[in-house]
Amino acid sequence: MSNRKMVNVTALLLSVLYFGSFAHQNSPQISRISIEENVITIDFPQREGRSHIAFSKDGGENYESVPLSAGTFSFADLEDDTYDIWARWGNGEHPLKIGTYTISPDIFYIPVTFRDFHSDRSNPEFEPYWVKADTVKGMVQDTLDHDGKPILGPNP
Repeated sequence: MSNRKMVNVTALLLSVLYFGSFAHQNSPQISRISIEENVITIDFPQREGRSHIAFSKDGGENYESVPLSAGTFSFADLEDDTYDIWARWGNGEHPLKIGTYTISPDIFYIPVTFRDFHSDRSNPEFEPYWVKADTVKGMVQDTLDHDGKPILGPNP
């Protein structure tokens, strides 16, 4: 066990993990990416009509193929560096950039889970306890700014 400050990443970014909006419908799908120590692990679902998926750590120059039935693939013993991870089907169709990941002792990855928090009791299992009488209204506006961030309301 090394002194590295890297832990498992259950979700890096929603845009990284949900390719449906960004990728071609027939592109490989990735269900999870994790980085731990000097290993990048990619989990992927089965896909009807496909038997193999291939991954590249060098921007799509070289690929390693694995049967879809494996469900997971790892790049192990990676040096401290930045890696452009790509996926494509085993027959070379539909290459897709998954993302750029850096292995470094100075980077600390933490688990991230995306939830829909409205604090309106629509997700009570993920919300802190609150009493309606203590609710402060007008802290943020009902719309978001051009970057998709909340805008301060009249009572911040």
